Amino acid sequence: MKIFYPTTTLFTALLFTCLLLALCGCHEKATVMAEPNVNLKPIKEAKPGAAIRLISNTIVSIKAKQTSQFELIFDVGDSEGLLNIKLSPTEGLDVVDTQMIQSIKLSSANTIKIPVTLHAAIDGRYYLNIQATVEKGDSLSSRNLALIVQVGAEKEKANVFKKASGENVISLPAQETISNK
Repeated sequence: MKIFYPTTTLFTALLFTCLLLALCGCHEKATVMAEPNVNLKPIKEAKPGAAIRLISNTIVSIKAKQTSQFELIFDVGDSEGLLNIKLSPTEGLDVVDTQMIQSIKLSSANTIKIPVTLHAAIDGRYYLNIQATVEKGDSLSSRNLALIVQVGAEKEKANVFKKASGENVISLPAQETISNK
């Protein structure tokens, strides 16, 4: 006995079988993407480090072979903890009668003043590097700062050229040796 099925029934059965096999073959979990909330504001990411900045002049002018005294003034964002300051001058600059490492207990006052005495024998540009570390409980954050110390008259700056776009281009002197190796 021959059984004949109408073509629509065969087509429906074949389609249903293919669909069932396709669904059974895919065992991956579907991930549902949530629509972004338009009301969310982006998180402002600040530069990592201690909330401390140098508010006194960042450039100090002194005379060669003379001792000069001035104050480093810091603005500290933390109101509690311990502020550690480490001073390290570049070669040719001397820190006189000033502790190179200082620890200051922070209180409600956010402004810290540290008197510093400097001496340099030769005209030029020097730097007083400042490493500031704030200890607050188990957390430790630090920031590195620098104070420019100009001894004597400032040297003439390099020639400044302009690009076609209006940007400044600084030409720096260079010596070049060409070898045939």
